[in-house]
Amino acid sequence: MKEACLEPDPVSYRTLLYAYSVRHIVSKAEELISEMDERGLEIDEFTHSALTRMYIEAGMLEKSWVWFLRFHLSGKMGSDCYSANIDAYGERGHILEAEKVFNCCREVKKLSVLEFHVMIKSYVVDKHYSRACQLFGSAESHSVIPDRCSYSSLIQILASGDMPHTAMPYLKKMQESGLVRDCIPYCAVISSFAKLGQLERAEEVYKQMV
Repeated sequence: MKEACLEPDPVSYRTLLYAYSVRHIVSKAEELISEMDERGLEIDEFTHSALTRMYIEAGMLEKSWVWFLRFHLSGKMGSDCYSANIDAYGERGHILEAEKVFNCCREVKKLSVLEFHVMIKSYVVDKHYSRACQLFGSAESHSVIPDRCSYSSLIQILASGDMPHTAMPYLKKMQESGLVRDCIPYCAVISSFAKLGQLERAEEVYKQMV
């Protein structure tokens, strides 16, 4: 485009920048970022999250955090972008950094049920089940009401971790909240009890489901 004397627009830059990020071509991505900064072109949230992930997967954890802070401190990050950054750190087991992003989101009062979903998912990657439960329990104190997906995810996580007894209170509360629309959460708990050889408990839950 430049050789043809055509001026690349912001979309052209973002498209190329995203391509570099998913291929972990850090040097080229940084060259393009510098060029965009010189021209005063903004990087959208989708591309920003992809670049955070690029740094993480390239083993450049400190640089990923500096990159995150650049946008967090600008005050322009939305809930979806915070969630994407939590997920990027959590998937790689960087729980401390995922928590820091979560807390940054809390500080700017942009917490939604989505941030709780991905933070709980991050805890489960490292099998921090108790911390996942604690976070779930704190949602309402942040004016976030757990939805059907929240309950179902936590129940299935606990059931798959051989913790059906811990999952049962959440299943009961989900039922009381009128959020159970299918047999999936019940089946997860039933299967977990059966796996542990606790067939009587599995039958009890089956009867409750019916």
